[in-house]
Amino acid sequence: MRQAIVAAEDTRFYEHRGVDVRGLLRALVSDATHHRAAQGGSTLTMQYVRNVRKDDPNLTPQQRVDATSDTAARKVQEIRYATALEQRLSKDEILDRYLNIAYFGAGAYGIDAASQKLAVALYKPVVDGVVPVSSARVAEACKILENTYRAVNI
Repeated sequence: MRQAIVAAEDTRFYEHRGVDVRGLLRALVSDATHHRAAQGGSTLTMQYVRNVRKDDPNLTPQQRVDATSDTAARKVQEIRYATALEQRLSKDEILDRYLNIAYFGAGAYGIDAASQKLAVALYKPVVDGVVPVSSARVAEACKILENTYRAVNI
């Protein structure tokens, strides 16, 4: 799972120190071309910083709103925090913390909640215990996981 997240969200996660300059420049060019925020340039570390700040009870309500605003000032602040965080924590610690609070869809925040949602989607309780909803659904989930694994390990 860790490799799949890195492959999907920040392929150079283990190469940069909190900020991927190439990714930021790519996003900036794309955004300018489309005249809107078309691509993200945030690293996993920057995403973790944003997720922590938007729910930080020590911040004012306005500061929490600002933590997710689509502004250059927010991006600069994220860069500063991400750079400082990378000096204090290992990449594995940052990734663990990210995985514990990131949104994975369907109301699931954190990898544990996401895995529980997946289990519910694949299995349906019945009177005699838990049985697969359908073998086709299980096979589909396995195929997705297999393709993710193959893409990450190429």
